[in-house]
Amino acid sequence: MLKSGADTAVLISPNNPDGHLIPDDELAWILAELSGLRTVIVDESFLHFADRAHSDEGGLPTLVGLTESFDNVTIVKSMSKDFGIAGILAGYAIMSSSRVSHLLNHGYLWNTSGMAEYFFSLFASPDFLSQYRKVLDTYRGFIDRFTATMSNADFVQAYPTSANFQLMRLPPGVSAHVVTSLLLIRHGVYVRGCGDKIGLDGESLRVAIRTEPENERVLGALQDVLPHV
Repeated sequence: MLKSGADTAVLISPNNPDGHLIPDDELAWILAELSGLRTVIVDESFLHFADRAHSDEGGLPTLVGLTESFDNVTIVKSMSKDFGIAGILAGYAIMSSSRVSHLLNHGYLWNTSGMAEYFFSLFASPDFLSQYRKVLDTYRGFIDRFTATMSNADFVQAYPTSANFQLMRLPPGVSAHVVTSLLLIRHGVYVRGCGDKIGLDGESLRVAIRTEPENERVLGALQDVLPHV
């Protein structure tokens, strides 16, 4: 990394599009190896869907402790991924106090909307957190059941995930563009083709995991389209 001349690295955990969660010990090793960089951004936007969120009885999972161990680390989180508030463009970043001062002194101040401020006032409420955890646990059940079903599918290779989506590798010779088009036209189901993602072997889809009825509809659509393309 240092030989490349880069001064910034970005790590996403769980990652997009494969949903892989970097284990804590591996993440600490990576950050130690990148300690010479000016900035390392760790995106934890999907972390609430990981197994640690399902079993933790305390607060919501976060990687913010990394900023205490590594001065060059900034933690970012988009709130739209798990709270369903994409329209208000809310999120946060956590970093050392010296970095905060540097940003403020150089004009990096982002004004939030009234809707975003209202949401964050709810987010700070213990009652909201308790209700959110109940919904999150229910949603984790949807994820677990969908991924368990897909792990036994013989028409696609589905990878384990720690996020609210699953990466699926298509059989050899099958076009992701064709599959996504047929799913949308025949079943009204939209999934994302991953042709623009670097490093994937073969054609792949990223499928969002939603409620039980929606997941059954997606599964039925995949079963209808894939064996015939």
